Amino acid sequence: MWKSHIKNFRNIAQLLFLLLMTSSSLAAESRRVESCPPTEGHLVISFLNVGQGDATLISCPDGVTQALIDAGESKAKYPNAETMLLGALKKRMGKDKVIEFAFATHPHQDHIYGFHSTLPNAGYSISSYFDNGADNPSSNLEEEIRDRLRISATEYHNLSTESLESVLICKQSGIRLKILRHTAEQDR
Repeated sequence: MWKSHIKNFRNIAQLLFLLLMTSSSLAAESRRVESCPPTEGHLVISFLNVGQGDATLISCPDGVTQALIDAGESKAKYPNAETMLLGALKKRMGKDKVIEFAFATHPHQDHIYGFHSTLPNAGYSISSYFDNGADNPSSNLEEEIRDRLRISATEYHNLSTESLESVLICKQSGIRLKILRHTAEQDR
């Protein structure tokens, strides 16, 4: 009886060791990849560490065109959020300060604050901005973003009123970003 308990314990210990080694090697790989600049000729998708919230940068094979999906939180809530976003963009974009396509998945501050303040204050510009047209009842941040974008002559796309199925983000290679809309019917 004890032999089976010891064998089970050994199997569990081996599994835990394997999980620990795998997760630490993944963490090391994640750090290594994060410090590498995009490679021209490849589509590069970078999941940026912005503290709280999300930010995903898609760099096209031409080495020049970028799409940013969400832009993270403010430093008021997460002190390093803005520094983390700007540092990650600088590593991947170098001196380029033009984001050709910006997409806001939904109007929560931890996804869109960077579009409102962080990026413009650091000298970044956005050529085309896409959102779902939704308003967050607890904040007017999304309206401030849209107003700021209108003033800066950024092309604005409200995906709830436009019937775009995809957006051509990498013209030279023909790569399109497919737009998937959530509908009330999907919740049923």
